[in-house]
Amino acid sequence: MAKLQRNDILKLAELSALSLSNTEADALLTDLQNIISYVGQLNEVELNTHQTAVKNQNVFREDVAHSTDSTPLLAQAPDRFDDYFVVPKVVDSSKDAQ
Repeated sequence: MAKLQRNDILKLAELSALSLSNTEADALLTDLQNIISYVGQLNEVELNTHQTAVKNQNVFREDVAHSTDSTPLLAQAPDRFDDYFVVPKVVDSSKDAQ
């Protein structure tokens, strides 16, 4: 892996439209080098790829509709119409809403 240099940090800052002071660029360079070093250490970890952690298994149950009494819920609604909740309109279909 190529070594990260101060010029790389300044180029990235320029491409990102960021203004960095010399102190900030040096601190960022140090932080990024530490992160790259840590990722390099993680790449050295030996993984046992022959083990499966979890066996996926679908569990199905019968889909049965149950009737419920909506009266207690509707009684708590601030506004309702028949068996429906009335809520404020949230979608504006006019062309000026863009």
